Amino acid sequence: MRLRRFFSIALAAAAAVGAAPSAFSQTVRLDAGQVSGVRKDGVDGFLGIPYAAAPVGANRWRAPLPPAPWKGTLKADHFGPSCPQKIIPSLGAWTHEYLPSGATSEDCLTVNVWKPAGATRDLPVLVWIHGGGFTSGSASVPVYDGAVLARKGIIVVSINYRLGFLGAMASPEARATGGDFGLQDQIAALRWVKRNIGAFGGDPARVTISGQSAGAFSVHYLILSQQARGLFSRAILQSGVGLGVHLDLALAPRDVAERSAGAFLAAAGVKTLDEARKLSLDELSTAFAKVGGRPGSTDGARIGPYADGVVLPLDPAAAFRAGRYNDTPVMIGLTADEGSGLNPHYRSTDAALYKAFLARRFGALAPAVEEFYPAKEGESALPALTRDCGLAMMADWTRTREKTTRFPAFAYMWTHVEPGPESARYGAFHTSEVPYAFGTLDKAPDRPIAAVDWRLADMMQGYWVNFVKSGNPNGKGLPKWLPFGRDNHVEELGDRVGVYPRLDPAKNALLLKHAEGGGNLLAF
Repeated sequence: MRLRRFFSIALAAAAAVGAAPSAFSQTVRLDAGQVSGVRKDGVDGFLGIPYAAAPVGANRWRAPLPPAPWKGTLKADHFGPSCPQKIIPSLGAWTHEYLPSGATSEDCLTVNVWKPAGATRDLPVLVWIHGGGFTSGSASVPVYDGAVLARKGIIVVSINYRLGFLGAMASPEARATGGDFGLQDQIAALRWVKRNIGAFGGDPARVTISGQSAGAFSVHYLILSQQARGLFSRAILQSGVGLGVHLDLALAPRDVAERSAGAFLAAAGVKTLDEARKLSLDELSTAFAKVGGRPGSTDGARIGPYADGVVLPLDPAAAFRAGRYNDTPVMIGLTADEGSGLNPHYRSTDAALYKAFLARRFGALAPAVEEFYPAKEGESALPALTRDCGLAMMADWTRTREKTTRFPAFAYMWTHVEPGPESARYGAFHTSEVPYAFGTLDKAPDRPIAAVDWRLADMMQGYWVNFVKSGNPNGKGLPKWLPFGRDNHVEELGDRVGVYPRLDPAKNALLLKHAEGGGNLLAF
């Protein structure tokens, strides 16, 4: 395998357990006050720094305001609370290290910074936007620890942003300032980085935004948002390719979002946002449940960003096709089993169940889809279909972008199966590449991590750090990764490293025909 050939000198075993934080604490002066961090294993960490005022009371469902200045030195030695959500200790493929824990609060708009110890100037910056379907997640999730990447010569910043019905409110009252409050939080955090990262030794002109799942969707939206112009110079999108250029699949039009917001407020027994601001979170949660609130729904109440006409254009797909977006180098990819943890029938061999899924998802095109992806005795066709849907959408987005961009895109498919509970069932599941890219495999002591996992992690970090530094993942000691280009090149990252098989043109055409007709290609 190519991986062995290229990584014979890579780490052969798990990294040693880190030492406890030293008594040394670095002090940095920011625009709102002074903060002190903690040094550990060659990295200075600053956790839980407010980047905006608490969005509570009168500030609920308003654009983020600057944090109030503080006196003295703020001890930035622990994470701030996660934004309000239901905390779950484990969820199928996602064991504890993939999930938030601890306290939640509306007062949650904080950033975390990791920097090489003693670094003083001009380091490139990676800003991480967590996933969670815009309903859950946190910057404090264990696999998002930025220390390992920082040790490789970059600064890592992770951010919290408002979630659920607190993160987007499509009331007509919000039209003037926009109702995508979670995205406005992300933009406020990027503005904080631009103002303050120099104090940590970072270069505000070399900022890469990166995210996975809802975090990758957020990166898509920030690429489209004129409010984010000038705030980043590179972008990494991990498992956010379901958007393609058909952005309405995950981004409701303003009128649809406003109708669902109206249903939510009515269920809460109020008519205005000012009245709703006086309600408790429990009262709002009860009202949301009454109207069947769920991510992306277009009947009842919905959760997530929408085309508000302020943060995002009213016709985002048209803006993207016309080149009205923030143009930067891009790295984009997906995992081989995106749907394994999201669809309980992902590996089902029940032919009737599969046919019902095809009819529900593809309508009149279901028979044609089944010809390419037939149900076979004792074998599920859904994994191949899910994977090809992702490839079709990734290629569609990337080819459309190439008509207007000045910069390359580097596409990947993550195929390695992380060892752990039911790994045969979940495969290369959604999010499973993240601890490899962050070098945080040691956050999962219950998983039988092997030498090959650490070699892969070393490779992934090399690609990611190179891209943050230069806009190109290639570098010394790494397999050559070609840009997407005219050949639709997708790099396989896994036990095998090289060219991933190109999607059959006939399959690609059929799947895009479904998408162009308004169909959903998120095949789970």
